[in-house]
Amino acid sequence: MFYYYSYLSKSYIEIDIFAFIQASGIFLMFKYLNDVNVKGTTLKISSFLKNGIIGRLTTSLSRCSYGIYLNHYLLIAIISLLSLNLLKHSALKWIPPIFISVLLMSWVLILVVDKIPYLNNLSGAH
Repeated sequence: MFYYYSYLSKSYIEIDIFAFIQASGIFLMFKYLNDVNVKGTTLKISSFLKNGIIGRLTTSLSRCSYGIYLNHYLLIAIISLLSLNLLKHSALKWIPPIFISVLLMSWVLILVVDKIPYLNNLSGAH
């Protein structure tokens, strides 16, 4: 276990070396899936991720990510104004549905705004 001192929060942050190694491995796996020299099973996985439905969804989400970032807080504020009394329940029950609904609503909103002629410049999709 390593500790890193954060000057902003004036506290130590716990850094696990194994989590760092796992994250590095996942990053390198996705980095080298796009390599030209991939062969065998890696080529099958790479072509599935690029050409299948997962590839199209990933491309769409990537194009809309800045717009999602810009408007997600507005949707969270609207949900909080509805005062659903979510804090009475366990966080495991209300955080995942809120996350999924805000992501989907933001994504759809950006896709719709991107289709409107003059607003597509403001949508954040590129």
